[in-house]
Amino acid sequence: LEFFLGGDLKFLLLFLGLGQANSTYACIWCLVPACDRWNTSMVHAGRLIEDIQRCAEQSKETYSVKNAPLLPIELDHVVPDELQILLRIMDPYTHRKCHHTGS
Repeated sequence: LEFFLGGDLKFLLLFLGLGQANSTYACIWCLVPACDRWNTSMVHAGRLIEDIQRCAEQSKETYSVKNAPLLPIELDHVVPDELQILLRIMDPYTHRKCHHTGS
């Protein structure tokens, strides 16, 4: 049985314990800072669920991680909401994810 997590960006960020969509490191799949979100040709380090959990255990906020994820789901099983994809809200994030994974 394989599980996927879907929802709008706010729900996904809350579920994964990350900060708001306007935080410095708001991308679910990689560690792109807010100042570089426009540049989809740059390749940044990818996030892992283990990294999010490790950052949550630290006393200060690291890479916009505020809390531990509610469930340990792999980030390649996290799918943004179709409406946000159609409205092109997720373009900088999904383009970077597809470019990073080679899909």
